[in-house]
Amino acid sequence: MKTIQGRSTVNGNLNPSSLRLSLRGYAAGAMLASLVFISWIFFVVSAGSDATKLNPGARLGFALFFWLASGFAPTLLGIALPWALAVFIWRKQQWPGQIYFPAIGAILVFVIGSGIASLMPKPLFVEDQTFLEGAVIFAQRAGICLLFAGMVFGVSYWFFGERRIPARRRIGIDRYRF
Repeated sequence: MKTIQGRSTVNGNLNPSSLRLSLRGYAAGAMLASLVFISWIFFVVSAGSDATKLNPGARLGFALFFWLASGFAPTLLGIALPWALAVFIWRKQQWPGQIYFPAIGAILVFVIGSGIASLMPKPLFVEDQTFLEGAVIFAQRAGICLLFAGMVFGVSYWFFGERRIPARRRIGIDRYRF
């Protein structure tokens, strides 16, 4: 049985317990990032001048609808493959996870979230726009929220899924332990 960066493998594949940790980290990251996005929309709606007339239930309903309709929920599904690639690269390079995962999470959620939001259906009163125009508009409106939610996603993934792997590189022959 070989070890890859502290995880045991069977025939070159990660064992089921490490896969469970990765899935647990992804699920925790998705839930906490969604909570950040929904909270952000909830409080942004309450900051508007006419929002004082809306009760908290209506604002929460609006935030949940916007979470689905703006493309944030599909974004969390859309980053699954790029995230798997980012985790694979991290496991090979062993960069500090507490810095790497929040940075990659922020970048992926911002870029893919803006793109998916541009593809989501728009109401009929919104004028036609190209894909790039839609992505830029959404990035301007919700960019800080996307970056922050992506950072929360990355921190949560690292904390619940990958924290047990040492973040320093192994030196010399110790790195190629069989």
